[in-house]
Amino acid sequence: MGNTLSPILADIYMDEYQKQHLHELNIPNKIWRYVDDILIITKMSKPQLDKYVNDFNKIRGTIKFTSEFE
Repeated sequence: MGNTLSPILADIYMDEYQKQHLHELNIPNKIWRYVDDILIITKMSKPQLDKYVNDFNKIRGTIKFTSEFE
């Protein structure tokens, strides 16, 4: 069982991370965040999305992102 503060701390950290880093990738998308999940609605193809996630993972920080294509 996790610490009861974990969701709050994750939300604070991800909010700051989003403010600092999410705008470094200059691709217009619809972006929503819930605690430690980020939902991005885009018209990218699968290869474009893979490149976007790869570029996003190169941004400084210890968070690694994954993607699901639907």
